[in-house]
Amino acid sequence: MDSRTIAFTDEILSITGGRGVDVVLNSLTGEAVARGIAALAPCGRFLEIGKKDIYENRQVGLLPFRKNLSYFAIDLAWMAEGRPEVIGKALREVFEHFRDRSLNAIPINVFPISRAAEAFHLMAQGRHTGRIVVTVGKDALISIDAEDRLKHADGTWLITGGLGALGLSVAKWLGNRGARNIVLMARREASEPAVRAISVLRERGANVVVQQADASNESQLKRVLEYIDNTMPTLRGVIHAAGTISDGTAMQLTRDQFREVMKPKVEGTWLLHRLTQNRHLDFFVLFSSAASLLGSAGQANYAAANAFMDGVVHLRRSQGLPAQSVNWGPWSEIGMAASPDLGARLEGEGIASITPEQGIAAFQRVIRDDRPQVAVLTINAREWSAAHPDHFGNGRRIVSDLAEFSASIEGKPADFAATLRSASGPARSTLLEARLRDLVAQVLRLPVSRVDPAETLGGLGFDSLMALELRNRLQSLLDVKLSATMVWNYPTIPALSGHLAQLMNLSLDVEEPSPGSSDNGSNGARDLDKLTENELASLLDDELADLGFSASATPNG
Repeated sequence: MDSRTIAFTDEILSITGGRGVDVVLNSLTGEAVARGIAALAPCGRFLEIGKKDIYENRQVGLLPFRKNLSYFAIDLAWMAEGRPEVIGKALREVFEHFRDRSLNAIPINVFPISRAAEAFHLMAQGRHTGRIVVTVGKDALISIDAEDRLKHADGTWLITGGLGALGLSVAKWLGNRGARNIVLMARREASEPAVRAISVLRERGANVVVQQADASNESQLKRVLEYIDNTMPTLRGVIHAAGTISDGTAMQLTRDQFREVMKPKVEGTWLLHRLTQNRHLDFFVLFSSAASLLGSAGQANYAAANAFMDGVVHLRRSQGLPAQSVNWGPWSEIGMAASPDLGARLEGEGIASITPEQGIAAFQRVIRDDRPQVAVLTINAREWSAAHPDHFGNGRRIVSDLAEFSASIEGKPADFAATLRSASGPARSTLLEARLRDLVAQVLRLPVSRVDPAETLGGLGFDSLMALELRNRLQSLLDVKLSATMVWNYPTIPALSGHLAQLMNLSLDVEEPSPGSSDNGSNGARDLDKLTENELASLLDDELADLGFSASATPNG
């Protein structure tokens, strides 16, 4: 049964044919206590191991006790101090059961403290069995500030693609964080600029070793790892920055072009994962690309290879291993996208280049936050959406997510609030409910398709932590002050939508002319100019529906 609601009593009585159960071991509070007592059979016993209701002197009705019920308050901390002989005897009996295998330990999910946020999300969703344990061990990576020195600065740090401009930038960052031993692995020999950069690192006290090897070649990679094991301190971190591109339209890409791009990204990633999975690493970072999220014209092979890297990161996380994937946008001056022609094309699509300084600053934040997958790019969401109308299926969500993220970075409310105000009542309702559904899905870590707007948020799996997360997201998105109990007071998406509209003094069902509008509609045209193509498409769908047409039935879908 589910203890997040009080429906468990009815389920218990139904399963037991109305009889109830003999014992309830309770740690719930509030109304759930009375419901637990109601689930007891005649002569049943209620064992209370919680303290909150006791210390708050909460009242319990006596009527259920007409069935000869017993209520026991059990304070284990008091028992350990006041009756140690009883606790000792019980523990010895329990240990004997474990020794003879009549009892087995419950499962545990162990997270290092650097992944505490992930542990709390797992707990909030109730998807685990047994206990969740957060450890602070000698190998835990704890970053208090982005400028902190590395936890194991005297260890060894391996960078594949280490002689490229991007790899050398990361090596410089490691050196500035206190890394003493850095291995730069690359297929080619060091260029003159690379030799100069390595000299600077060595002058600052770092032991920099260059190893010529291919990350996708198992024997060569094993040789490098064996060299580290035999001659250097313990390997503490891996940064996989190797990669190449070979462009062509999807119909023209050859097997060789796929193999060329896949080898460093796919084979190299898998070999690094397999050959280091039994080592105690502080971090394992893969340099992926935004192409795996947004696509990239003429680079289907590159997008697929980077998507594989992203998948490996989530596989490692599920195995309790450190892993992060950075979906980089184009870098200026360095990297594979630094050519002027490609930079100009991407900028025309709304994606500007990241300077090396911005990239390294973002990398510091990625390492500190320890999220499994992070996209780092400079993007104009509306320009990108306009340049990719074929992405309409994902367009609204991508654009709204990017707008919200940009607002959180800049500390200003997102344009979404302005869009709501400029929209008509029915269209406003559609936009707001769709955005709420997206946010609920993000908080629950579920596909949007699994979020039923008519279902209560509690029924979907929301708890108090998730309610606060949704409240914070909405405050940032709409620039309004919201109550911490908002989710429980307005438990469905339509109810919450109406409440938010009321707080913003907006109507959801009446066509409202813009202030000062005239018959020539010029002000309305200016308002429409503020909307994205996806928002305009949504408004058009509403207008067609009002005229009796189905948008999905039009020739162009």
